[in-house]
Amino acid sequence: MNGTSLGEGINVDPVVPDDFWSFIPKENRPKDHLAWWGKPFIQTVANPYFPSGVRYDVYCLEEGTYTDHPALWGMFGTLEEAVQRAKEGPPWHEHSPDKGFSDRGPSVSGCIGK
Repeated sequence: MNGTSLGEGINVDPVVPDDFWSFIPKENRPKDHLAWWGKPFIQTVANPYFPSGVRYDVYCLEEGTYTDHPALWGMFGTLEEAVQRAKEGPPWHEHSPDKGFSDRGPSVSGCIGK
């Protein structure tokens, strides 16, 4: 995994493997994709509608989406907010005692970046 590491396994603007953003079930993903499984990361996007001109998007490759693709955990105006989301996980994981299923659908406990 390339990009800038913030520690605790969180990377900013990492270089992801080919076809990473594709809709591929976990059992069919290449080994280099599985190294990303359950590890949140942050992508920066130029966006003039955010105060700093940059939007910070938090993603995690996890089960529970329609066909196992990187799930968007949120878009933030500061790196600090994005890092906090990456550490805590998405809101739909917080309401599930077993981190298995919640009101919003299935999730994976390994995706919480603690």
